[in-house]
Amino acid sequence: MHSFICNASIQMLPIQTAGKHAYQWVDDVVEMIQQSGLAYTVTAFNTVVEGSFEQIHQLVNTINTQLVANHCTEWILQVQYQLRSDEPVTASEKLAKYTS
Repeated sequence: MHSFICNASIQMLPIQTAGKHAYQWVDDVVEMIQQSGLAYTVTAFNTVVEGSFEQIHQLVNTINTQLVANHCTEWILQVQYQLRSDEPVTASEKLAKYTS
């Protein structure tokens, strides 16, 4: 894989919460994203992260590993990547025409 910056949308949906409110599991995932050192933006439905494909893939692995370690019983982790083969792609570039 290339080393260009790509962006990804990460959405964690707890299915069985093991006695913990669903939002608490989502907060845990957002904290892992914050600790990753990657650029990120939290939205109402997902969190957008920017980094190399390898960095984002490692973050996804970390999230899954930590959810297992923290006894989350079942979840859906939806990840969407946007990549370019020859140059970086950033969220700010995609949103530039909508911000003032």
